Amino acid sequence: MTIPQETPSRIEPCLLDSIDPKTADLATDLAWKAGQLGKKLHEKTAGNLSDLVRIANCYQRILRAEKFSTLIDTAINRKESSTPSEQQ
Repeated sequence: MTIPQETPSRIEPCLLDSIDPKTADLATDLAWKAGQLGKKLHEKTAGNLSDLVRIANCYQRILRAEKFSTLIDTAINRKESSTPSEQQ
């Protein structure tokens, strides 16, 4: 079993190879409206929201790290159990 190598690109946002114009327009419109909404938030609310997103991102990284650790442990255990014991 090959263990996937952890690289920074695995934790960066996924990017599409190609995108149709309608979807691109919708994404641009959404980004603009989100920016406008951000300008309307009270400074304290914006700060609290930023903290919440930061916590959610950290939690997601922890879950990914635990999953990766589990994959490594599983691979090691499989390799150990398939290796004949060296008792003579």
